[in-house]
Amino acid sequence: MRYLLSSLIVGGLLYGGFIFIREKNTLEITLADLKNSVNGTAVAPGQGAPEATSTPPGAAPVVGRVKDIEPQGKLQNPPEVIKAIYATSWSAGTESRIAALIKLIKETELNAIVIDIKDFSGHVLYDIDNADVAKYGAKEVRIPRLNALLA
Repeated sequence: MRYLLSSLIVGGLLYGGFIFIREKNTLEITLADLKNSVNGTAVAPGQGAPEATSTPPGAAPVVGRVKDIEPQGKLQNPPEVIKAIYATSWSAGTESRIAALIKLIKETELNAIVIDIKDFSGHVLYDIDNADVAKYGAKEVRIPRLNALLA
């Protein structure tokens, strides 16, 4: 059974996926296309996979494993109310941007940062040693030293 794209947008978003529209024309995607997608992203036949850049403009890509510190323990005195700001993986991987966000936290009521460590495409955005991530080529290091960032 085929559903029109307008129906799939709602269903796809509820399903936890994204639908990419590359043309102004209405596309038909089957429910099987959505279920057979690699990471919940439905791409119409002949449209190709969505494209994403692996490094921000002017930045050098991270190659190989990056030395990090040990993971931090549980917070001794966590805040009662969380007031957070969101940071993309590109921001979290940039020291100057993190410094600006930490300064903002110190000057305001903010007490946390939410960091995007796995994006909509399914890529894990920090250096992780995981067989499944390696098997599917789903690692794209944008945050070179995650544990040091969290310390």
